[in-house]
Amino acid sequence: MVRKRSGRLEEFDREKIHASFQMALKRGSFQRQQIDALVDEITATLSIKEKKSVDSSTIGMAVLQKLKNLDELAYLRYLSVHQTFSNLEDFRKQVFQSEESCDDTI
Repeated sequence: MVRKRSGRLEEFDREKIHASFQMALKRGSFQRQQIDALVDEITATLSIKEKKSVDSSTIGMAVLQKLKNLDELAYLRYLSVHQTFSNLEDFRKQVFQSEESCDDTI
């Protein structure tokens, strides 16, 4: 089960994670099998926790982490849709932090 921000529980649906990747990677050249592998990794990580439910934000963070390592533009696209920013400056700070962490890994 997935606990939404509102507190409501809904059935876990791996296709929603897959759709999130497709949306974020819409301009990339990623095949379904590649996205399936990422979804499998996230699903496996979540099942290790052996909880009856997982917060949707935990799933979102897992998707963000995969995207950050895969495609920076897709990461920012997903971030802009799935994170709450109170203003443009908050989003800019997140982008700047992303750039710094990418520079550290090069």
